[in-house]
Amino acid sequence: MNASAPRRPPLSDSPWFWVYLFATFALIVLTVMRPRVLERQAQLERKVQGRQRAAEQAAGREPQTPLSTPSQTVIPLGPLFVLLGAAWIVSWIMLWRRRRGTPESPAPSSPAEKGCKP
Repeated sequence: MNASAPRRPPLSDSPWFWVYLFATFALIVLTVMRPRVLERQAQLERKVQGRQRAAEQAAGREPQTPLSTPSQTVIPLGPLFVLLGAAWIVSWIMLWRRRRGTPESPAPSSPAEKGCKP
């Protein structure tokens, strides 16, 4: 490589690269683990609903609280997918703009340009 050839900063120096990498990994893990996460979420919700039903029975009322299932949870995963997807898209756009729009900086050729003091 020529010493006067312009160099770009490494891709890993960009915070957008790390946001993109994290969002990609999180989306993959969430997609793969979705059935287990939904089952766990339904289990946690059933515990709370069980306590609510017990309180209703103790008060002498017929329990009206429906129990959660993995396909019907009170707290869905959709907003998490949307949030991670938005982070993924925004970080990709910003990373692309930064890499495309940043002019290449020339390589330092003298000790003064490198930040060295004589």
